[in-house]
Amino acid sequence: MVTIPINGLQVKVPKKLAGIVPVYRDVPDFKYEIETYRGLQQGLKPDMTVFDVGCNFGVTTALMGTLQPGLNIHAFDAVDFVLDYGRALEKVNDFLPITWNNLLVGDEDKQGVPFYTVPSFRSVASTRNPNIVNKVDEYELVHLEMITLDT
Repeated sequence: MVTIPINGLQVKVPKKLAGIVPVYRDVPDFKYEIETYRGLQQGLKPDMTVFDVGCNFGVTTALMGTLQPGLNIHAFDAVDFVLDYGRALEKVNDFLPITWNNLLVGDEDKQGVPFYTVPSFRSVASTRNPNIVNKVDEYELVHLEMITLDT
């Protein structure tokens, strides 16, 4: 594990995140989704409940927890294995526990929704669109629960 500056914040990063963020010492300030980060800087307040829908590997989730301690964070991703990366970030950093959810978020509550997961760092290509089978060589069809977020 190393501590690196991501958008000016000191974040502890496990080596398993190599390829997503730099995991070597003496990294200059790594810029990660800077426009999203600037919006979070302006919008996050103590004790807020935050939903990170499509959290992927959990880097933005970790930035939220580092930027504003005390948040109640619920992270969602349909690709189960990427949540393990987010959990690893949570484990080595000092923010409150995150609720990790392997669910789809959509326009209706429904069970058994088909979802095509793409392995490894290409997981961002994962989709409900069945045409993905014509675009990638490797995928897995899973069936997930889909929920709506009613505020």
